[in-house]
Amino acid sequence: MLSSFLFSQNNMVNIISANNKEEAYPNMSIKALMTPTAWGSTGKYAFASVGGTFPQPYNNFSDLTGGVGMAVGDWGKFVSIAGIFNFTKVTSLQSYSASFIVNRKISKGNGLSAGALYLFTQKNRLDPGPSYFIVYSHAVQSMQSEAFQTSKLCYSIGVGSGRFYHKSPKDIAIGKGKYGTAIFGNVSYEMFTNININAEWTGLNVALSTAWRPNYKWPAFSAGVADITKSSGSARFIFSVGYAIMLTKNY
Repeated sequence: MLSSFLFSQNNMVNIISANNKEEAYPNMSIKALMTPTAWGSTGKYAFASVGGTFPQPYNNFSDLTGGVGMAVGDWGKFVSIAGIFNFTKVTSLQSYSASFIVNRKISKGNGLSAGALYLFTQKNRLDPGPSYFIVYSHAVQSMQSEAFQTSKLCYSIGVGSGRFYHKSPKDIAIGKGKYGTAIFGNVSYEMFTNININAEWTGLNVALSTAWRPNYKWPAFSAGVADITKSSGSARFIFSVGYAIMLTKNY
């Protein structure tokens, strides 16, 4: 089963140093639940998140997943790096893996990221094994939010392997094919200050969600629906709650 918690941590640590007052950055709320974004961070952060899905694809059981990690570096000066320890089953602390994501600012309003997900996973898990990706993100500069130096509209497009390309054995068994597109993307629009609506193509299916984070002292909340079309899996509710702590002063 593909975890509903994968990329919410990307947006919990995007507390970006805004030295260019003419540049609009993404707001602090989550931009995507099922696909990566390229937004990085400045400074050092620890973070944790828990997410879930109900029901799991092709059955009536729920699933709760989570992760803890740390981000270091400066994506504007060089790179920021996030390392995540994932638990696929939070209740039993079993089915664990590691993920690593590198982010780099490439120009005004633009970012690039590459990652390796689900490394060191157990061979008997139903989730795909290691997945690799590269993604580009853009914050539209002409659509600035009421919040200081943020854009109302952000989008990402990328390509990946593993969970972005391979369908589950159950998908294959009922005739939904073996492969997705490998190409994924997401778009996030700020409806109200720090309240986003998000749409994603995961490489296999469509997901829609909403996200809210009142300020950096609060957790980040997101909820939505995944696998909306008949391309893979079955429609399910997904959610994520996460929190990041700054370990050093931002600069």
